[in-house]
Amino acid sequence: MDVFTRPPHEAYRLEEWLAANKHLGRTPKWLAAQLHVTEQALSRYFKKPGNKDGRIPNEKTMQLIYVVTDGQVQPNSFYRLPNLAAVKADKQVAA
Repeated sequence: MDVFTRPPHEAYRLEEWLAANKHLGRTPKWLAAQLHVTEQALSRYFKKPGNKDGRIPNEKTMQLIYVVTDGQVQPNSFYRLPNLAAVKADKQVAA
């Protein structure tokens, strides 16, 4: 198992949440208005941090994202964290 594979019970990335809720009218324009940011700023949250234009939302915006998405997008969604079960399994195999 790839250690960066996301189990289905984990939070959405912001762009995944938008795509999954498009049928409800959740567009980038709608979300930017809810978060009190520009669409350009919002698009930077879709890019992986570490890239030239990638950004992680500030605390206030992160809280709004959490509330607006009903907790389906979480702060950890903005980081490339390993799957703990896969990492632990790899360590046990190596031991």
